[in-house]
Amino acid sequence: MKQLAYNLLLLLSLALLFTYSYFWHNNYYPSISELLRNPKQIDKLVELRGGEIVEFHNTEKVFIYQDGNDRIDVKYNDKQIPKKSILGRTSIYGRYKNRYIELISIHNNNYNFLKYIVSIIGFIILIIYFVKEWNIRNFRFQPKMGE
Repeated sequence: MKQLAYNLLLLLSLALLFTYSYFWHNNYYPSISELLRNPKQIDKLVELRGGEIVEFHNTEKVFIYQDGNDRIDVKYNDKQIPKKSILGRTSIYGRYKNRYIELISIHNNNYNFLKYIVSIIGFIILIIYFVKEWNIRNFRFQPKMGE
């Protein structure tokens, strides 16, 4: 009986979570594809995270921001000269105009992917030490004795 109550509570919690995300989705900042599809988004503040700067057009003070397959032009001023992030992603905040964004602020998450590289190196070291100390015989781990 307790298991049934637990499962029903879990299903109810998931249903409430899905309902909440469905009704409140439009209050979140839109993606690039949602901006380009919906003309109602013009003059709204937008925040785009997880993309990267693809190329610069310095004469026009514009750079192209890409998130997945979607690209959008971002215009900036002399106060904030953007740079490409190093091993990471870029977040931008600005006002959406017709087919471009006027930049308000930009943040580079430099070396964001470095944690994955360090984790892989640590995992390899762990496997090396594990293989040095243990043998697998008859589907069981046995310590290496005096080898």
